[in-house]
Amino acid sequence: MSTPKIAILTFISPASTMLCMKELLAYLNSLPLESRFAIAAACGTTWGYLRKACSARQKLGPALSVAIERATGGAITRQTLHPDDWHLIWPELAQVAV
Repeated sequence: MSTPKIAILTFISPASTMLCMKELLAYLNSLPLESRFAIAAACGTTWGYLRKACSARQKLGPALSVAIERATGGAITRQTLHPDDWHLIWPELAQVAV
């Protein structure tokens, strides 16, 4: 007899996505332009893409979120960028938070 599979569905709140992207954009805009370009390059993307993603309230992928956390020295964290589902993407962080 097989074990039934349980689907885990998460609701990504548009309001929380908007807030996290506003926080990222505010942080980036507080930096000199050359620092914005440097952070984007360290993340393997462009300042234009990050600006557009923030303005469009686009949910960033896990790899880019980790890169942003590293490039900002932890000023913008994965948890900030994924407020509704970070514990599902990075369960090891949820264990540390307990």
